Amino acid sequence: FAIIFILYASRLFDKIDYKVSPIQNWTKGSDSEIFELPKTLKWDNNGRCEISTTLPSILKADDEYICFWTYLSSVDVLVGEEVVYHYNNSATESFGKASTSQWNFLKLPSDAAGKRLTISLESPYSDTQPHIAEVMLGDLHDLHHWQNQRYYVARFLDDSMFWVGAFLILFGIIKKSSKKYHVWIGLFLILFSCYLRTATKSVPLEGITPFAKDFLCYFSMFTLSVPFTLYTYSRVERNFKRVWCEILLYLEIAATAICFLLHFFGVVDIHYTLSVGIGILFFALISAIYFTIDSYFKKRAKG
Repeated sequence: FAIIFILYASRLFDKIDYKVSPIQNWTKGSDSEIFELPKTLKWDNNGRCEISTTLPSILKADDEYICFWTYLSSVDVLVGEEVVYHYNNSATESFGKASTSQWNFLKLPSDAAGKRLTISLESPYSDTQPHIAEVMLGDLHDLHHWQNQRYYVARFLDDSMFWVGAFLILFGIIKKSSKKYHVWIGLFLILFSCYLRTATKSVPLEGITPFAKDFLCYFSMFTLSVPFTLYTYSRVERNFKRVWCEILLYLEIAATAICFLLHFFGVVDIHYTLSVGIGILFFALISAIYFTIDSYFKKRAKG
C-alpha cells in the first residue's frame, strides 16, 4: 500500500505544469559535437571541463534562473564574456580539497537572451569524472518546485528510512533484551539516510555548513559497517563467528580513525581513502551473508 501511495503521489506531481525546461545543444570546449545533458565527460589536461550552449532568444526580462547539480567541483558560469556566477569553497569551508557538492541556482542577466552560456567545472580529484546533470531554465519558484517534484519519491524514502531508524533505536532501547539488534538496524538506517542526504542530488541536506555536510558524508560512509557488524554479532552464536565480528569491528573503528587523522594532519585527503571504508563494508556484508546462510543450514540439519 505504501509503495502504491508513493508512486501515485509522484504521478500526481508529474501532472503539475511547472514552466521549466532543460537547456539543450551543448558542446565541450572547442569540440563541435553536440550532446544533451545529463552526460559523463572527461577532464581536460588542465583539470577543467568546460561546456557551452546558446541561450534561447526569448527570455523573461527580470526573473529567469538556471539551476544544476555539481559534484565535488568548483564552478564558473559565463554569459557571453561576463562571469555571472562563481562557486569555490574548497579553501575556506569544505572538509576535503574539493568544493562541496551542491545545487547551483543563479539569476541570468536581463540581456542574456541569445548569448553564449558557458559552464566551467574544476576538481582536484583526477580519479573522478565530471558528470553534468541537466541544466534547467525557468522561474526560481518553479525551479524549486521542479526539484521537489523530480526527487519526491527519493526524499520520501529517505525521510522514511531516517524515522524508521529512529523508531527502531527507541524500541531497541526500551525493549528489555540483551540483544539490541533493533538498535543496530536503526543506526544503520540513520547513517545510510545521512549519506544519501549529503552525497546525492536527489535528497540534499540543507541548513548546515558545507564543512559539516562534507564531514557527515564521509563519516557516515566510513561508519556504515559498524552497526552492520554489531547486528551480525548480536545474531550469531558464541563461537568463532563472534570473535571474527569483534576483530572486524576493531578494524572498522581503527581504519576510520586512521583515515580521518591522516586527513586532518594533511597526509592523505579523505577522498582517496574512501576505498578503505567501502572495502570494510564489503567484508562486513560478506561476513553477514555467510554467517546467516551457515546458521540457516545448521538449524535445518538439526531439524
